[in-house]
Formats: sequence, structure tokens, C-alpha cells
Amino acid sequence: MAYNEYTYRMKPVVIPGIVYLVFFPICLLVANMYFPIVNAALYTLFGIYGVTAVVIFCIWALAGTRRIIVDEHAIIISDMLSRRVFDPGNIQRIKFSRSSDKKKEFVRIRTRGYTALLSDFYTPYDRLLLDIENYIYSYNIRTNLKMPPRGTPRSQGDAREFENTYTGNKDKRFRGYANK
Repeated sequence: MAYNEYTYRMKPVVIPGIVYLVFFPICLLVANMYFPIVNAALYTLFGIYGVTAVVIFCIWALAGTRRIIVDEHAIIISDMLSRRVFDPGNIQRIKFSRSSDKKKEFVRIRTRGYTALLSDFYTPYDRLLLDIENYIYSYNIRTNLKMPPRGTPRSQGDAREFENTYTGNKDKRFRGYANK
């Protein structure tokens, strides 16, 4: 297995932040024109706006540095504040799940002291799933996937077939995936 790096998609994080940062002052000023607001309340609202703007910029900086590295010996999840290394011996279970409305798929990697949740915010997500599936197969990690018997050789044809059948949120995406 080669060294593969997956990055966090910034678009779902940036667009709501930009909308808030642009429209909040406009809405506040328009409301102040039609319904005069006391200066103390106006300063309080702009103070709240300033604090939330700083929080939004911190979230952008943190999300911009998020990475997942799938190596042949470990899965590494890192950002600017922390770095978690998941060795095959530390991983208790890797579970493939869906949200309650069946629209979002995610992977839960559980160890003794930490649970990591990988969602489709990482790009390219289909290759990340394929690498995690190969990692599970290589180290015989407990999972909810139906895997072929341990001695069965897996070819690159299987990987290409899995990758070519990726079409959105279909139930056939994960082999043996149980809807619970």
C-alpha cells in the first residue's frame, strides 16, 4: 500500500462563514435604519459579531490544516493542533455507518481512548474508503464489512471494480454493509 494523503474540503466550511460575515452587518444596519436600536445594544451585537468572526477564522485555519494519511503501517489524522497515529494494534474496530436520514456516510475508527469520525468532507472520499478497506484487510481489523477469507488474494481488479461502482449514496457501496 502506498502513502496516500487526503485533505479536508474547505467549501462546506467557508461558504456559511462568508454568508454570515457579509449578511449580519447588512441586516443589522438595515434593521437599525427602520427600528432604531440603542447604542449599547448595537455595540453588544457588533461585539458578538467580532467574537464570532474570530471563531470562524480559527475554524477555517484549523480545517485548512486537517489531513488524513493512510500509510501501510498506520492511519494518521493530523491538524495544526494535534496528530493522532492509529497503529493496527491500537485499533479496536473500524465501522462503516450512515446517518439516520441515510444521506451521509462516515467511518468510525475506535481505539481504547479515542474515536475518530471520518466523513465525506475529506477528498477524494471514495479513495479514502478504498484505502481503509485495504488497510482492514491487510491487518485483519474487526469491522462490519463482509471481507473475503484471510487467505484469498485480492487483486488490483477488485480495487478498480470497487472504485468504478462508486455512485453516490447507494447501498451497494460497501460490500456487506448492513443498514441498522
